Amino acid sequence: MSFRVLGTNHTSFTVSDLERSVAFLRECLGFELVSKAPRDPALVSRITGVEGADTLIAFLKAPGHTLELI
Repeated sequence: MSFRVLGTNHTSFTVSDLERSVAFLRECLGFELVSKAPRDPALVSRITGVEGADTLIAFLKAPGHTLELI
């Protein structure tokens, strides 16, 4: 079986310090912060199996690509 990747929507990284990572991407690399918001712990639990996870997710955009930081 063979396949080709035709495109991507975004790339996701789990980071240890969301604020520091967002600041670096904005100030040093020119990314634009699109959104930053918490996620429902029940939804995160269903997806990851981690009970009660307090999750904040940021989306940053640059020409041609979007990053998701968790």
